[in-house]
Amino acid sequence: MRDKATLDEKIIIFSDKLSNLRSIFWDYRRVGEKLWDRFNMKDPAKHAWYYSSFADLMTEFRNEPAYIEYKQLLRVVFGAVRDEEWRI
Repeated sequence: MRDKATLDEKIIIFSDKLSNLRSIFWDYRRVGEKLWDRFNMKDPAKHAWYYSSFADLMTEFRNEPAYIEYKQLLRVVFGAVRDEEWRI
């Protein structure tokens, strides 16, 4: 079993996560905190940890517009739930 994803695989995975984060952003603007009721994990801090941890794994794309957008969406959506254990 491989332990590293190819660049193409990383791009696909990153694209999926960016799409998910965009959806969260737009839904959050529309319904606010009720958004989190849609998930099995209802704690927005856990979602923030997940998406920010993923960004940390994808830093090879840090100069790409999609990565910059991803980080901006993190700040907007999860800015209110930041914690000292991790940074957005």
